[in-house]
Amino acid sequence: MFIENIIIGSGPAGIQLGYFYEKNNIPYIILEKTNHSASFFDKYPHTKELISINKKNTGSTNKDFNLRHDWNSLLNDEDLYFTNYSDEYYPKSSDLYKYINDFKTQNKIKIEYNSDITKINKNEGVYELIVNNNIMYICNKLIIATGLSLPNRPENITLNVTDPVRHYGDFPKDFFLIKENLNRYKNKKLLLFGSGNSSYELANALNSYCSHIIILGSLKDFAISSHYVGDIRSVYMKFLDTFHLKSLNGIDKFRKDKHFIIQNNDETDINYKKYKLCNNILGSYYDGELEYFDEVIFCTGWKFDDNIFNFNVDKVINNKFPKIKYNYESYNNSNLFFIGSLMQSLDYKKSSGGFIHGFRYLIKLFMQLNNYVQFDKIIFNYDFTFSCYDELAKYIHHRINNASSLYQLHSVLLDIFYYNTKTNEIIYYNDITLDSITNHKEFENINSIIHTIQLKYGGKNYNLDTLGDFNKNDPTFLHLELDIYLKKDNIIVKTDTIIFDEDLISNFKKESYYNKIRRILQFCNLII
Repeated sequence: MFIENIIIGSGPAGIQLGYFYEKNNIPYIILEKTNHSASFFDKYPHTKELISINKKNTGSTNKDFNLRHDWNSLLNDEDLYFTNYSDEYYPKSSDLYKYINDFKTQNKIKIEYNSDITKINKNEGVYELIVNNNIMYICNKLIIATGLSLPNRPENITLNVTDPVRHYGDFPKDFFLIKENLNRYKNKKLLLFGSGNSSYELANALNSYCSHIIILGSLKDFAISSHYVGDIRSVYMKFLDTFHLKSLNGIDKFRKDKHFIIQNNDETDINYKKYKLCNNILGSYYDGELEYFDEVIFCTGWKFDDNIFNFNVDKVINNKFPKIKYNYESYNNSNLFFIGSLMQSLDYKKSSGGFIHGFRYLIKLFMQLNNYVQFDKIIFNYDFTFSCYDELAKYIHHRINNASSLYQLHSVLLDIFYYNTKTNEIIYYNDITLDSITNHKEFENINSIIHTIQLKYGGKNYNLDTLGDFNKNDPTFLHLELDIYLKKDNIIVKTDTIIFDEDLISNFKKESYYNKIRRILQFCNLII
């Protein structure tokens, strides 16, 4: 069966792209392994509490502005918003699961469920997908939307155990919500290997039952300081209290040498069947009361699963993500694309491209960069008078106060504008990446000064002391930056940066803010 575009995976990313394809009458099919969409959120997180925010009451009726504080909705023109499914600021994963499946149904997105892809071959410019071991699909363009689906187990830990050390993903659905299961942890010592959000999630869930819980891993940043939403979130900080106020729990940095986890098989020993972490074959990593643990759980995250490919797919960042180009195409395979959380290698630890509230905009950009739809472009007539700046300044002021794309993908998405000497017009593009300007044919004939606006965190003296003094004149929080570039022959060089003041609640609606934008456009002669 030949189909021009095949999407693998019907999670939020696959459904978002399916929506855009459906709206633009582009032939496609989504292949889904399970019998429902958003299967990840049917099972995870184990405690069913999301850390993606859902601020329903913003005081505004502007739909785009409200998406700044709605991290779960997909982009759509039908007002199908997640805020209609939950009033909770940190909602339940079951609500997100229902929302995604309802979204799919109401938009009649084409999905073939129970389609288990066993192998993908590349043959003379097309991709051949073997489904359920006997059905073949063929496509020109293959889009992978499977997320980070392979449990990431530490490579520097050798296991010498009879009972397996389970990964976060090995536990069945609702395991940590069943009282009988939780009671098994009473007075047990638990070692959580890995120090990300999943460790803190389980630590908080089990703290009332375990006698001791140790989180062991690399040092992680807190999202309140780094502004990266994948770092440790404050919603889990209750466990931090139990360590810093010394209540039998610990958070420890793992020394990255070769280590072993062994299990005591001496039936005469009081520690029979318990686990011991060793920094060599005999030496114990901990001693005394923490020498043995009743259970060890790997909370070490997930990575890209490339096992279905019968050819090589280059990877980056400790082989966690596929290596991709500016348009989200595989670095070493033409017409193989990655969307959703698999896009985030381009803004890893920098912005929100790995999460729904980020990749929903990147998938829209994917549509533009790969020539499915036109770019969002506005034209302003330029008449060589000061008044011509009014409309441009008003539009910029509106964008920085309402655009959810610039707000959610801070430091990544930007608006650009430049003066076209042939048409005597100012050409303005919404939601572009800097790499697109130098790589995509839409911008190849631009040889002039280019101006970009974007919202960014930090400043010249970026400070991680989030609880320190608010300083609008030396911004450490979200603020506007206007950058000036010179582009010639697809080489782009930054020539200047103008940093605007931050605001206590990131509200830039004051008339003085608009006036500053207009003055800069007018008196700095930025257009020509």
